[in-house]
Amino acid sequence: MTVERKKDNIRTAKSVFTDIDLSEEMKQLSDTDLLQLLYKNYGTFIEKFDATILHSGNGLHFYIPIEAIDLTNEEHCKEYVSCLDELITYMWDIGADPVCHDITRILRICNGYNRKTNPPKQVRVLRMSSTRQSFEEVYNFLRFENSGGTASLYGNIMEDLYYDNVQYKYT
Repeated sequence: MTVERKKDNIRTAKSVFTDIDLSEEMKQLSDTDLLQLLYKNYGTFIEKFDATILHSGNGLHFYIPIEAIDLTNEEHCKEYVSCLDELITYMWDIGADPVCHDITRILRICNGYNRKTNPPKQVRVLRMSSTRQSFEEVYNFLRFENSGGTASLYGNIMEDLYYDNVQYKYT
């Protein structure tokens, strides 16, 4: 059964994510060099929130697995979308996609293929997460950092990784 990608069909979110569009220059970098560039600019954030990073063939998909947040609650949904916007702002300098705040958005999965390219390119794992985070902690960190602060390097880290970002009402 195929479920239409619309807001009313989304129940929960299990990651905070963004799509990073690589410049032509960055597309020429090896996976190791891309990770070094990310760590140079966002190393504290990547380590603190144990980010999963995928190479989609044309860009990077950046995920922070979180404890499931109920998106049927309108206030939670607004906070979640605001958090996605904060992540875009935080990673703007490296090419975060400004339209990647749609909760129905589906990013590529590990070992799948990006068929927007000819020939199709396999999605590669650059860094895999092993923990799930508190949504509030991720959101507060991003809001604080985007306001010019320097957030703490320590936090409440929860275990149990979820690979999928959203759970549909009909699954």
